[in-house]
Amino acid sequence: MNKKILFIFNLTVILLLVIGCQSKGNNSVNTSITNPSQSDSHEGLLINNSVKSIGIVKSDSTNEIIYKDNNSLQTFKSILSTATKEDGIFDLADSQYTMNIYYDNKNQDKLYLWIGEEGQISRFMNSEDTQSTYSVSKESTDKLIELIKSR
Repeated sequence: MNKKILFIFNLTVILLLVIGCQSKGNNSVNTSITNPSQSDSHEGLLINNSVKSIGIVKSDSTNEIIYKDNNSLQTFKSILSTATKEDGIFDLADSQYTMNIYYDNKNQDKLYLWIGEEGQISRFMNSEDTQSTYSVSKESTDKLIELIKSR
């Protein structure tokens, strides 16, 4: 009798562990931003083409600067598409900026941004994937500085 109870108890525990560790099928994840491992023909962070606007918020502020003009949006897309993914654990200070990407379908993506000085690299981190950062070239940093300081 004891062996049967012990067997049923162990079977119940194992069953509960298996059920509890399964991922739920209806998890909603915004996949508007992809990384190089998800796209064979591109590198960097690729933004969905239906971008309506991009907002930049400085970390010590609540004011969001909105970029809606085609030239600015194309520049941001160009910078992000050249980003290089770097996996690992990073000891980064809090981001200097948050970049909110707004889409026509009301979806939104959020990137954290560390802008280097002129002539240095800059880094992005997707808020949905904090185990990876993306670095952009010195030239892209200079474009970012120009875009953000122009407003």
